[in-house]
Amino acid sequence: MINIHREPGLPEEYLQFLEQLGYGCFDGLSIYSGPMPPRETYPNFQSDPLNVMLIGDDMQGHCFGFDKSREFTLVEVDPLGVPDDIAQPDFLAFVAAHLRNQE
Repeated sequence: MINIHREPGLPEEYLQFLEQLGYGCFDGLSIYSGPMPPRETYPNFQSDPLNVMLIGDDMQGHCFGFDKSREFTLVEVDPLGVPDDIAQPDFLAFVAAHLRNQE
């Protein structure tokens, strides 16, 4: 687990979410208690593992996190360990879109 207080650049909305709502399962979306390196989940991670921090998963094999090398862009990581951009502009929009799709 990466210490969120020692990782500069984490998006403020993500930190506020953890502070106000905490972590755990939110309608099929698992939010971790803090970022973690991708190698813990994906031994064959397809990108520089030092740049991506995983912050949760969809409980179906896909994780999501922030790419530090691209100004903390939100990325999804498929079951093979390949990261790709998420179509949402930020963390809260991503969570909201997921929750809307669960209705």
